[in-house]
Amino acid sequence: MLADYIREYVKGECGNSALGREFYENHLILVAHYGIKLAMETGADPEIVELAAYLHDFSFVIDDMDMKQHEEKGVAIADKLLRQFNYPPDKLERVKRCILNHSSISGACGGSPEEACLANADIMSLIAKPDYWLKIFSPANQAEENSKWYYELIEKSWPLLMPSARAIMEDKYNELLKMKAPIEV
Repeated sequence: MLADYIREYVKGECGNSALGREFYENHLILVAHYGIKLAMETGADPEIVELAAYLHDFSFVIDDMDMKQHEEKGVAIADKLLRQFNYPPDKLERVKRCILNHSSISGACGGSPEEACLANADIMSLIAKPDYWLKIFSPANQAEENSKWYYELIEKSWPLLMPSARAIMEDKYNELLKMKAPIEV
């Protein structure tokens, strides 16, 4: 199965550094898990969502966490990898659209069901692992600013999540709101 190969390939490439391993374990596999779950609930194509989930932020690992144009870089990586397997062009385009639009939950939710599943799963992974995200985006001299950014992103994204995503993450989201309180004092 192609998704198994892509998962193992991404895992192997991420395993080349401690930062990559953490990123795989704390983000990519969670996005795949939640994305597949949402795809099954919504009737989206789980294969498209799973492939896009493993590849959507994979460019970070290759480019040392370079955020600039990571969507476009991810599309190019997915295109190269999936063409090697003669992946059907129509499905390849759907994977690429998911990757290109995953960073904007409001934009992705206006697209295909697969795009919505990936964008939702991406936010769900941020909610599931707050300690990881607060650590990775909070260098010592900017910890408070980045912590504020993280909580604002979650609060802004929460109402945009599809109802099934909110139902899955409700307890974690409520925990986050409790964690946030001391920061604002």
